Amino acid sequence: MSQQEYGVIFDVDGVLVDSYKAHLLAWQALGRENDFTVPEAEFAAGFGRTSREVLADKFGPGVLSDERIRELDER
Repeated sequence: MSQQEYGVIFDVDGVLVDSYKAHLLAWQALGRENDFTVPEAEFAAGFGRTSREVLADKFGPGVLSDERIRELDER
């Protein structure tokens, strides 16, 4: 009989750690560094989505290249 191992991943953001404020400040710093603003209401509307999704919505086709969005996402 073979032994099997199982793992479980829990999303504990908001339960054990509240990262909302840290993420908001990071997005606002990124905006200042790159000449765009991130009002809290806009940030809150995208909270929980990936940064690439948020950037693609904010700077859709024709505004920023996919490469630039990727650079901002990695930052």
